[in-house]
Amino acid sequence: MTRPFAVAALVFLTLATIGVETAADKPWPGMAKESLGRVVPGDTASHLVARIGSPIKEHPVREESGKNLKQWDYPGITITLRDNKANGFSVLQVTSDGSKAKTAAGIGIGSSVADLTKAYGKALDKSAAPDVYSLKGDIPNARGAIKAMMSFDMDAGKVSGIEFFSLD
Repeated sequence: MTRPFAVAALVFLTLATIGVETAADKPWPGMAKESLGRVVPGDTASHLVARIGSPIKEHPVREESGKNLKQWDYPGITITLRDNKANGFSVLQVTSDGSKAKTAAGIGIGSSVADLTKAYGKALDKSAAPDVYSLKGDIPNARGAIKAMMSFDMDAGKVSGIEFFSLD
């Protein structure tokens, strides 16, 4: 083995072992101000109703992975709430796939890759899937902060779906 190759192999193995930080690993500080359709993961059900009103449809509570979940439909967005026992139901996920709902940065269905890049810059990560861009960060709430992710599904260079969800 030649010396340059051995050094390169050692560097690769070291980085593979300790990991290299990418955009996906770095929390984006702007996440604290983000929302989708004025909804934020971690919002309580009562706070949600006070902010955007009652849902047009409430689905029955279901159990999934040991957690009680319920789904509320609003025009153009679907909200999944999780029962946090002592704190009641709070927003786990917000999904938009055709509404006028936008992120706090102004991104919505039909926004371009250029729009995403202008709004989020280097915080965007494209490693999750070929047609998905994502961001991670912390959202402060009354109980501290929750880790969250926002992902943008792309079709022909345009946003075709947005998900904003808790990673906790």
